[in-house]
Amino acid sequence: MKVSKYLLLSTTILGLMNPLVALADEQSHISSDSSNQSSSEQINKNNNQATQKSKQQNNVDSKTNKATSEAEDATLNGLPYSYDASTKTVTYHTGTYNITRDDSVINGNIADINNAEHVVIDGKINFVRDNDYYNIALFRASSEANTIEGLKNVDFSGAGPYTLKSLFLNTHYRSLDLSSLGTASIDNTTEMFRNMPNLEHVDLTALDMSNVTRTESMFAFDPSLKSVKFGKQNLSNVHRMTKMFFHDVNLESVDTENWTTSDQLDGVKNMFNGDSAMKKLDISTINMTNTAMLTSDSKTQEPGTGTGGGDWTPGEGLNSMLANMIQLKELKVGVNNNFKSVDGAGNHYNVGLHAVGEKDLNGYEYLGGWRNIGAGTVDNPAGENSWSSENFMRFFDRSKDAGTYVWDPRKADDVTVRYVDENNNYLEKPIVIQGNVGDPYSTKQKVFEGYTFHDVQGDVSGRLTDSVKPIIYTYYKNNGSNHTVNFYDMNGKKIADQINRTGTYQDSYDLTDQVNKTLAALKAKGYQSVSNYGVIKGNFGKVHDGAGYILTKLPASEVGTVKANYVDEQGKTIADSEINGGKLGSNYKTEKKDIKGYTFKAVKGNETGQITKQEQTVTYVYTKNPEKGADVTVKYTDENGQELAKSEVKTGNVGDKYTTEKKELTGYTFKEVKGSTNGEFTDKAQTVTYIYTKNDDNSVKPSEPVQPNTPDNQTDSNTNAKNDGSYDGITDKLFDIIHHKGAFYYGYQIFK
Repeated sequence: MKVSKYLLLSTTILGLMNPLVALADEQSHISSDSSNQSSSEQINKNNNQATQKSKQQNNVDSKTNKATSEAEDATLNGLPYSYDASTKTVTYHTGTYNITRDDSVINGNIADINNAEHVVIDGKINFVRDNDYYNIALFRASSEANTIEGLKNVDFSGAGPYTLKSLFLNTHYRSLDLSSLGTASIDNTTEMFRNMPNLEHVDLTALDMSNVTRTESMFAFDPSLKSVKFGKQNLSNVHRMTKMFFHDVNLESVDTENWTTSDQLDGVKNMFNGDSAMKKLDISTINMTNTAMLTSDSKTQEPGTGTGGGDWTPGEGLNSMLANMIQLKELKVGVNNNFKSVDGAGNHYNVGLHAVGEKDLNGYEYLGGWRNIGAGTVDNPAGENSWSSENFMRFFDRSKDAGTYVWDPRKADDVTVRYVDENNNYLEKPIVIQGNVGDPYSTKQKVFEGYTFHDVQGDVSGRLTDSVKPIIYTYYKNNGSNHTVNFYDMNGKKIADQINRTGTYQDSYDLTDQVNKTLAALKAKGYQSVSNYGVIKGNFGKVHDGAGYILTKLPASEVGTVKANYVDEQGKTIADSEINGGKLGSNYKTEKKDIKGYTFKAVKGNETGQITKQEQTVTYVYTKNPEKGADVTVKYTDENGQELAKSEVKTGNVGDKYTTEKKELTGYTFKEVKGSTNGEFTDKAQTVTYIYTKNDDNSVKPSEPVQPNTPDNQTDSNTNAKNDGSYDGITDKLFDIIHHKGAFYYGYQIFK
């Protein structure tokens, strides 16, 4: 009967589960169908998007091709060009460029050209100019471009003249190939290369400048420019060179020695002004015979025309030609040079050679004078003329003083560098530095085996002057040294331990505290100081014979003592006592001490007074400073170290008391404690651990089932159920099946 009962119960439960399982299967099937449908729709959607994107891309490609085609057909003043946006390159093609006033591209009206970083000329370009205007703006249109290629295709052989004025003004080109620009149709190079921050070198040897009349500011404000090569240039038609190389701070070389100029030249004002890196210059080829006649370099009148409002009275056409050339040390002048002028109002002008006493870029005075080489050399001039810059400009007579002049600096005093030991003995032969006033010099510390560097006297680097002091490097021998202090009575007997301090030569010593403490102890015994010798503070590198004190012993009946104690508030000694003594009736003085971790509170007794026969005591009382102690951590764990309750952290000052307690933890029994449950905070962290043991589990049995009425003689021979009515394994198995299938139906209630 019991077996039948359980079978019936199992059938009932499974009957309840079947709808749930079927529902789950149906739900899974629906989800799968939905997923398949969603995937199909997504694929169709992606295909549609791809098709749409392809159509859009075809439209973009079509527009791009159209734009590219349009770019190929674009023109600038009649010259065809194209633009590659990916490389930011503008390319000019074979054609003719019409030079007109309508160069709107310079004003930023053509974005492609204005934004280009590279310029390429891939075919021959001819130029046709408007009769009223011939300023070529083509190459400065792309002012931010770093490179330009194909200048060899530029042709100026057509009807001219052409002006190259402002041709590359304000551009950023790093280099220019001008080898094919040779033409006789150029008449103006004003500002041709002005304000080009990246340009370093220019070669104009292929350029025909024979018809050029103006070169003002041709290379002005080019901060990176280092050299300009002209070659053999005929500049005889040039009448204005004002500011031609103005403020080129890194310009070092201009080959002016092969120039040909004429008396048409009327203005060289500020021509080399500010070229602070140039050390050598030849102006002998620059005809300056009429440069003193122009009132202002702003005049536009040409010689002999009588027009333009110019004034050919004495003027300032040469003013400051060589100003601020603070490194110029070699200057060649010729028979056509002129250094000074006076205008009609009596104002004096000159070329502005750097004056004696002025300072160079490093702040040092420009000393010395100019001397012509004569029969000598650049390094050893032998000429008769020796002038300051002021007198050079004042007295120079071009008819007899032409030639090369070099800066003839004043000889400086020798600088002697010595390397010595602590006793001033040489460690090597002295070094002598020679030169001229203003020359830079430097010295360095050396290494000598067995010695350690100590110090240096004098300026180890600087500029030579006419009154230089020696430079002395001092070293100490590495061998150890010691210093002693002894204490003797009147008979020469030692009455206290010797004080001995050892160190190396670079070390210092101070034995003052030790000596005073020893003397105080001796005085307390009745000794009185008579004399002393030597030093008790100094450096081991200095030779001394040590120090000593001689004392005399007073009769005991004439000696008294004073003792100073240092204690905390509980009377505990916190520092060594000091004993003072001496002759009866003499004065004494005690002092409080600075004791780490304590603050002085009060003094008991007389800090000052007179020594008496009876010993006196002075007590200094201190309060201990609060000192934060390290934390005490209280833990509650099982036998495996697993935390059972949140740890507690106790804080306090060093010396404060702390207490801990065990806790009652449900399901656990206290076993033991590790660490001090009570104690004091210290400067080291402490841990107290309470350890617990887990209690045994108490199993809970299910309620007894109601037994059906069964004849006493009826039994089931093949049943797994026990006679006591318990469920055995059948109940548990059914429970697991139901729970696993997700159809938990009131849990154990099914079986009650």
